[in-house]
Amino acid sequence: MSSYSVWAPRAGNIAETAVFVAQKFSWGAAIFTFLWAAWHRHYFLALVLALGFGAVQALVLVPGVHPLLPGLISNLLALWLGWEAASLRDWLYERRGFRSLGEVRGDDDEEAELRFFAGLEPAAPSATPRPILVGTPSDLLGLFAPGGA
Repeated sequence: MSSYSVWAPRAGNIAETAVFVAQKFSWGAAIFTFLWAAWHRHYFLALVLALGFGAVQALVLVPGVHPLLPGLISNLLALWLGWEAASLRDWLYERRGFRSLGEVRGDDDEEAELRFFAGLEPAAPSATPRPILVGTPSDLLGLFAPGGA
């Protein structure tokens, strides 16, 4: 079973806007790095990753650096990103103004969603208050004149 953190915007319907982030190693983040970040709409992170990996690959041009060192550093950074992908997504959702709704466990995304929404209490039906009339009856618009006229 995996653990999922649940995020939703401050305004809006939770059922339509909730985001479930799996708290596990992300192979997509480890292999595709900045493409993974762009896919999840973390564009600034994608730019930082692209520039960072480009800078690491530029180490090949530095005299005296072993030619395998940039590849080793890139692979280690990619593995680190795979482990920290869920934490980065949580942090970025928090910075975007989403609120954390909690954590839920499930075998997959669907089961986590079912467990989360089954645990929510249904909203109490709101009783529509009766309108408050302000002013005298002669101020009211209508088809009939007020009584006694």
